[in-house]
Amino acid sequence: MSNYGAVLTITKKKGSISDQDNALFKKVLGILDMDEFEDLNGEPFGLTVETIASDDTQYQIKLTTYPNADEATQKSAKDNDLPLAKEIKDILTSTLGDQFGFKVGFEEW
Repeated sequence: MSNYGAVLTITKKKGSISDQDNALFKKVLGILDMDEFEDLNGEPFGLTVETIASDDTQYQIKLTTYPNADEATQKSAKDNDLPLAKEIKDILTSTLGDQFGFKVGFEEW
């Protein structure tokens, strides 16, 4: 069984992601009011930044995580989570968009 949820992919536009970038992400993500962002179950979005092993220019944040469920539940979760994930993307783009690209999706892992 797979899990699924909303994902935010962060790509550095030039060069590799550095320790300074890590600190910057933590600072900016810490400013977000997480009470505004809740998944289908009323749980706050996660903001744990994960590195992508094969790529030193990208990070990924699993904003929401659900256990594998029927199609209707997955659709409801997607309908709930994607607009909120896009809000987070817009906030990050407005503050860090000159250095990083941001992409949201709803994926299975």
